Amino acid sequence: MSDLTDLDELLSKRGRSAQFGAYVTALAFDASGLPGFALGDGTLRLGPDHQSIAAHDGAALSLSAHPQGGFVTGGDDGRLVWTRPDGGTQELHKFGSKWVEQLAAFAGKSPLLAAAVGKMLYLMSPGGEVLKEIAHPSTVTGIAFDAKGKRVAASHYNGASLWFTASGSLVAPKLEWKGSHTGVAIHPAGRRW
Repeated sequence: MSDLTDLDELLSKRGRSAQFGAYVTALAFDASGLPGFALGDGTLRLGPDHQSIAAHDGAALSLSAHPQGGFVTGGDDGRLVWTRPDGGTQELHKFGSKWVEQLAAFAGKSPLLAAAVGKMLYLMSPGGEVLKEIAHPSTVTGIAFDAKGKRVAASHYNGASLWFTASGSLVAPKLEWKGSHTGVAIHPAGRRW
């Protein structure tokens, strides 16, 4: 048997597929394990039955589990939207006509959201209040919080920057590496990023 046949058999026995009618732009799981799919038509599909929730006027570009349950999405309509566990939606912030392309959330003791809009990284409360605006040398292409929510990393062209979330300083260590970086992750023990 070829590897492809083995994978097809595994998918048919244990997997599941769905047709949404629009491109999936992001996938995330909430704290309870519920899957959420952000779609290019602006909808969010939730759970095993893929309940459709209208979230954006345009494409939903980014998705993360919200610290208080449900999901938060960013769209090309410039909106940051919280889809609550009950399926209701709430606009948390409006960034004008700028795209919200990257999101991350920290659900620990002091919950935070981070949204990237162009070269800017916005640290926010779970309710959408902007706590800090951080400029980067180029478009932010990825965001990740460390395991304690004390630092947030942002990838961008020619490297990544690591910021302290509670610090007033706008100077951060930068890992320089030539080229375009499309994402960032932090090791759970904080030893690598």
